[in-house]
Amino acid sequence: MEKPKIRFRIFNNKWKKNKLDKVVDFFDNQRIPIDSSERKSGPYPYYGASGIIDYVDDFIFSGEYVLLAEDGANIILRSSPIAYLSKGKFWLNNHAHIMRMKTGSNEFLIQLLEKQKLRAYYNLLERQFVRYYDKAKKQEGVTGENMLKLLECRLDNLVYRIGFANSIRQARQMVNHGHILVDGKRVDIPSAQVKVGSTITLKEGSRNNEMYKKSFQEVKTFDLPYIEKNFDAFEGTLTRMPERSELPLEINETLIVELYSK
Repeated sequence: MEKPKIRFRIFNNKWKKNKLDKVVDFFDNQRIPIDSSERKSGPYPYYGASGIIDYVDDFIFSGEYVLLAEDGANIILRSSPIAYLSKGKFWLNNHAHIMRMKTGSNEFLIQLLEKQKLRAYYNLLERQFVRYYDKAKKQEGVTGENMLKLLECRLDNLVYRIGFANSIRQARQMVNHGHILVDGKRVDIPSAQVKVGSTITLKEGSRNNEMYKKSFQEVKTFDLPYIEKNFDAFEGTLTRMPERSELPLEINETLIVELYSK
């Protein structure tokens, strides 16, 4: 148990850790999938992992529920929300979990799940994630967008974006083991903030590593407007700060700001 330092500043008691099923009720056993050929058109939303996928003539749920995409890839890769609130009468197939809080607000659960999604995407501990929120809040502009831009400019993330690694976790290991140079100098701190104009290079001695070489060559078709790549020199340059609309992830950062602002 430890006292909270950031979230819910008016709360001074110790945290109590619980598993999700201790604070929410699940209704997964009531889900019924309907094959598309057997659905009858109607006024009620038919939900799947990514939200409403059809409208049908009947419903099996009525009220306010939180739907959580069941596919694990949703957490990292999907271009649609992982968790969303459904109100009213609707039908649900078996590609999303359905739950609601035993006590308290379902909105809080949505905010929490959205925060966990972003934290998992950048592979950060809670205390690390909170520091980015605090730093973003002190900057001019929109807090949520500031936070995303700070996260995007971490060295390990840019190593991944450039294509030297096939995941942020692998990129972090590459940085830790000294495979990465920033403006010609070895940097082994994954959280280092990369400045606009800086060039990230795969160390010459690491370029014969087939795994790194293959990963870099395979991303030639994946381009981001704020990163310029030089495939011959095994390097990439952060040419400018990314715009919010350019970030290749689907996150509702407003929910996260609302969570930490409580």
